[in-house]
Amino acid sequence: MKLTPWFDERIIPTRVGVYQREYRSEPEIRYCLWDGRRWMFPRLNARDAAFERQVSNVIGLRWRGRAKKP
Repeated sequence: MKLTPWFDERIIPTRVGVYQREYRSEPEIRYCLWDGRRWMFPRLNARDAAFERQVSNVIGLRWRGRAKKP
């Protein structure tokens, strides 16, 4: 799967969907759902993130997504 470059937090995703976010306090990438307005709580895999509905209060993280629509 080809991914986009990392975007900083000032750029918001143009599509609703699951994205990777880079958490500085964690050693690995987390997956988060972007609902078009807010980020949801992080999950370890994209499948779980797709069903998450708890809003995350963490801001200021880099993110990336798929380079092409699936």
